[in-house]
Amino acid sequence: MTKATDHAPEPRELTALLGLVFLVAILAALTPIAVRFAVAELPPVSTGCFRFGIAGALLALTCRITGRRIRIERRHWLIFLVAAALCVPINQLGFLGGIKLANASHAGLFYALGPVLVFWASLLVRQTVFRWAMFAATLLSVAGALVAIAPGFSASAGASRADKSMLLGDGLLFIAILSWVAFVMISKPLILKYGPLQTLTVVFLLGTLLDLPLLFYDLGDFRPADVGWSAWAGFAFITVMTSYVNYLLWYNVIARHDITRVSVLVNIHFLFTVVIEHLVFGERIASSMVIGCAFTLAGVYLATRPSPKKYEQK
Repeated sequence: MTKATDHAPEPRELTALLGLVFLVAILAALTPIAVRFAVAELPPVSTGCFRFGIAGALLALTCRITGRRIRIERRHWLIFLVAAALCVPINQLGFLGGIKLANASHAGLFYALGPVLVFWASLLVRQTVFRWAMFAATLLSVAGALVAIAPGFSASAGASRADKSMLLGDGLLFIAILSWVAFVMISKPLILKYGPLQTLTVVFLLGTLLDLPLLFYDLGDFRPADVGWSAWAGFAFITVMTSYVNYLLWYNVIARHDITRVSVLVNIHFLFTVVIEHLVFGERIASSMVIGCAFTLAGVYLATRPSPKKYEQK
């Protein structure tokens, strides 16, 4: 069992943490945009299978280059199997299929619940301890994300009720966030024991194998030659930059810091997504965005401020 970690980072450690979190958040903010380009022309299930298959191969190559051997104890294979199922076939079906049927605003709404779910799940498995400041930080972080994406969600609310595919997309996105939180919680002890690189390599390749039966069904009459460059570019981004680079960054961070604290910090990626959309597509930044930013930044402050007890001790 892993020991709960809930101390506030030292100033130098905090600077490094915020730098990594900023990079993780930027890549996470670009991921839904890349996914929309990809699944507009690529079948979602096949996209997830090839995405993690290629990323797993890159991780395996990295293991070989760095001289890190993958040796998994027999008693941990079942846990790896569960983690792989949550990460690839279950999560990808929900995430990619949900974005294809719903939209980015709905995806943001459900993934905004991540910090709260991680917080309570961490308490349940004793990977963190209850603190009122962290509880308030999770609520502020989620409130900020919800307020920021509320206009887009409200604008499509009527269509959601009328369109069954939109409702199915919402259901898939809900499955995606639940599976992601479960995967994070299950995989952290494995990360601590085997390291992020080795753990993700096994999870990705094993998850790809579990996804293969669906791959043959999903491809159907798919013709790669008919796919445009924007879909291939989106696929390349979510494969290399998200599944390979960003997953390694994320798990190196949570291996050293409290899961709940880091989840709150990374939740600012929803704000980055809105800003990027404004710069690229010229979408107006509403007042709700400003209010949401204020809530989220307040949550970030509560999550990163030093513990008062540290200054009481001499």
